[in-house]
Amino acid sequence: MGWVRVVVTRIWTDGTMYRRMVDTAQQSDPWKWADLTARALAAQPPYRPVPGTAVYHVCADGCTVQAGEYDLHGPLRIWSRSCWRWAANRVTIMKSWGQP
Repeated sequence: MGWVRVVVTRIWTDGTMYRRMVDTAQQSDPWKWADLTARALAAQPPYRPVPGTAVYHVCADGCTVQAGEYDLHGPLRIWSRSCWRWAANRVTIMKSWGQP
């Protein structure tokens, strides 16, 4: 697996959606992202959302994993949280530079 684009969408119970994206071609360590992506896609949990909690849609290279918040564990949890933290950090940096 080479460079990938990872998109994580979190959908809250009121329908509010938050989306973050990481394009590994822009990373200094794309092989780490590719390895984590392969492990996360290999360990897909069953889709069992719990009422009142968020639902996640995680996409990479045309593969989509849907999981309830309580089913995010192992490589899938690390993968989605890493993407979320990286993208949130980037938004903070861009805002500090005065970009939208």
